[in-house]
Amino acid sequence: MTPRFQVGVADTQGRRQKQEDSHVVADVDATHRPFAEIDRLLVAVADGVGGEAAGEVASREAVEAFSRAVQAQRALGPVEALEEGILAANRAIHERIATQPDLAGMASTLTGIWLTADSLYWVSVGDSHLYLVSDGRIVKLNEDHSLGAHLDREAAAGNISDEEAAGTPGRNMLLSYLAGEPLRSVDLRHEPMRLHHGDRLILATDGLNTLDESEIARIASQGQDAQQCANDLVAAVEAAGHPRQDNTLVVVVDPAGGDERRDENSHSGVRLSRVGLIVLAALVTLILAGLVLR
Repeated sequence: MTPRFQVGVADTQGRRQKQEDSHVVADVDATHRPFAEIDRLLVAVADGVGGEAAGEVASREAVEAFSRAVQAQRALGPVEALEEGILAANRAIHERIATQPDLAGMASTLTGIWLTADSLYWVSVGDSHLYLVSDGRIVKLNEDHSLGAHLDREAAAGNISDEEAAGTPGRNMLLSYLAGEPLRSVDLRHEPMRLHHGDRLILATDGLNTLDESEIARIASQGQDAQQCANDLVAAVEAAGHPRQDNTLVVVVDPAGGDERRDENSHSGVRLSRVGLIVLAALVTLILAGLVLR
């Protein structure tokens, strides 16, 4: 049987003293069946924050609590189950700190997906990535809750200059994260994103930022299987030799389903193709002309 999902996982500690990233790959339906037989895949990556305050504990607590909650609440459907999962992950960190006060200050990001053969939902808090690679192009699907990303959005909106955005200190500071406190921002996908044959998903912690998105797309589009793709991405991070390289964790997922037909709109759910805009403009013109003639 052809696997419904192929998954590859790779990581590197980088120049850090310990690995503070964690992940989970599981069946939404809480079975132990092989990927060839499951219908819904659950994946999450988390990047622990806290250094001496045990970031690795925070990330592990987050992915484990997230996975348990999504599986327990799966009957609610993907949106509600993912929401319950992110709240459970946050509570787990709060409860762990309550029982071990010396861990106060630990926190984690989390990006998680609920995936069928041809559709995707996600939830995320923090700055860990969810990328879609399709036909050699790459799109970051989830929101980035770092200060730098917020400033870049402000610059794009014309509220501040590009120079102000780029020059502000502490750009990697997180504005939303799991620390047992009320969550400031959560990115939750409410409608299914349709996937197509050949689409590839990449979940990764921010150590992958060593590579620019064009390089990630190039590596991920070489036709290798999911595990080799994950290996190649981590190898490229290590080869870059960044003197302060962060932990990097990469999970690559290839859904086997989806159709061969490409729909320009299906990956964004909101954008019309250039041809579609031209056709729409022509229709509007004809309608207005008809109204005037009346």
